[in-house]
Amino acid sequence: MALEIIQIVPRLPPTISGVGDYAYLLARELRERHEIHTRFIVCDTDWSGGDTLNTFSVQKLKAPRSDELLRCLLGSGMPNIVLLQYVGYGYERRGCPTWLVNALQEWRRSCGARRLIIMFHELYAFGPPWRSSFWASPLQRWIAAQFAKLADRCVTNLRRYGQWLGAREPRHFNHILAMPVFSNLGEQSEHDLVESRPPNMIIFGSAQWVKDLLGQHREKTLKCAQALGLQQLITVGSPVGTVPPRFPVPIKEHGQVDASIIAKLMRSSRVGLTDYFPGHLAKSGVFAAYAAFGLVPVLPRLNRSELDGCVAGETYLVPEQISTSGPATTVQKVADNARKWYQEHNLNRTTDAYADLIRESVLTC
Repeated sequence: MALEIIQIVPRLPPTISGVGDYAYLLARELRERHEIHTRFIVCDTDWSGGDTLNTFSVQKLKAPRSDELLRCLLGSGMPNIVLLQYVGYGYERRGCPTWLVNALQEWRRSCGARRLIIMFHELYAFGPPWRSSFWASPLQRWIAAQFAKLADRCVTNLRRYGQWLGAREPRHFNHILAMPVFSNLGEQSEHDLVESRPPNMIIFGSAQWVKDLLGQHREKTLKCAQALGLQQLITVGSPVGTVPPRFPVPIKEHGQVDASIIAKLMRSSRVGLTDYFPGHLAKSGVFAAYAAFGLVPVLPRLNRSELDGCVAGETYLVPEQISTSGPATTVQKVADNARKWYQEHNLNRTTDAYADLIRESVLTC
């Protein structure tokens, strides 16, 4: 039986956005594999896309954003199921979209048959007192708690987030689905050996990551290259010219290129470097892509939280471990473990989990 849902998102492709890619790929698979169709509502008033995306209907909120305008786009009829892709800063400059809370509260209140599923990509920010995030954090926490109470089903990418949400709304405690994110760049179906690839390492990510890995963590990056016999560094995503001067390993900068090219570069690399916060690896699309393409993920720092299955020496390495990691089969084992970890929440499995949530919600309407 075909179903229709509404997905509320900050933005969609062609704008570069991890949340937007996540929502679009999920919608595509829900349609192709489960006959669940999506109508999108984009809340970034500066988004420049059209009114369709690969035949998906897309509506954009007009400026200035308000709860009344969003309720108007949601409509008074079918569909009765909304999937909110939530990340506070995607909907408001300071990460405090009270208008979004008000709109969905009223939408739910006006009809008892309506159901709300929320994917919490983030909960709230934090920082030192001289940063705006410090002062916005209490309101951001309040908003996340309100959404937890409002939702019929909660999904998130970190178990720690799930625990926080469950503590705010006990009725969800045993029903919060915690799934690390899938790769937005595709997945490699075949399984090849690390040693069969060219001796390249790749950094996919922001200019700041490149600067940190080749500056602040320069010696660790070099140690990784030397210990594994890597002969070239590839950077993708950051502007050309980001690399600090006089780095002893040859570097090929690609800048921002299409996902198909990034996937090809990953398939021709052995190691993937990232400076993503170690305790949040399960929400990193970059880490997911490294695992999905069979690379050996390498971080400059240890993960102190292993709730999501990301363990140093098992699913990723730190440079200090590489010199004592033994033969290449040990490095291969890390790549295999990361790939196995990823397969448990790959795009197909994530889509199946969402489809189950949506159909359960239909039964309770």
